[in-house]
Amino acid sequence: VIADIHWSKGMEKAWNEIIQNPSVSLSLDFYECGVLFFKKGLSKSHYILSI
Repeated sequence: VIADIHWSKGMEKAWNEIIQNPSVSLSLDFYECGVLFFKKGLSKSHYILSI
């Protein structure tokens, strides 16, 4: 879990770099935080969710 992924342009840039990492299989963007999953065998997916 990474907090404040949209807090600044720098944090957004870091988040976008992290989710492009090949070892990240699933990323969930809840705006205030992001959740990453590292499970082999899952196809790479990114979801933006509103809570």
